[in-house]
Amino acid sequence: MSPSSIPTKPTSLSTSSTIHSPRNPKPHATHGSPMATIWPFSSSHACLNVVNIRDNGFILLRNEEILYEFPVQQHMYKIPYQLGNANDSPEEIKLTKLEPGDIIIPRSAGLFNNLFTHEIKDLVIKEIQKDPTPSPDMIATKIAKNATQRSINECRFTPHSKAAW
Repeated sequence: MSPSSIPTKPTSLSTSSTIHSPRNPKPHATHGSPMATIWPFSSSHACLNVVNIRDNGFILLRNEEILYEFPVQQHMYKIPYQLGNANDSPEEIKLTKLEPGDIIIPRSAGLFNNLFTHEIKDLVIKEIQKDPTPSPDMIATKIAKNATQRSINECRFTPHSKAAW
């Protein structure tokens, strides 16, 4: 695929990546195909277009509130949507008017399986209360440490254990 023929719309990018993947010579016939979140960002328009498939995604925090949470895309517990399945379509959203101070937290299994969304929000708020302009590294480290601690607690009720019920 030549650079001039690469699509720029997120849903086109995800379709193109599925069809032209070297590991996927027969599109729509794969098993265990990958998850994807594509985030083209236009700083000149303060706009974020996102296309997502599977159980990843993100949450967007603004003014100490959850402004948006990308829903998990799965048929049922442990059966997420897949790029190689012709029946599974990525979801696309367009968030306009991002504002200074907005915080986007990408969803990963290690994070969202161990911490509930409100717990993540509370950790971020606590860090912002300590330092009104905390570094992204500081926030990420705090969240990761908490997720790790929760993951080794076998008695803790987590989002993952809740989903299994």
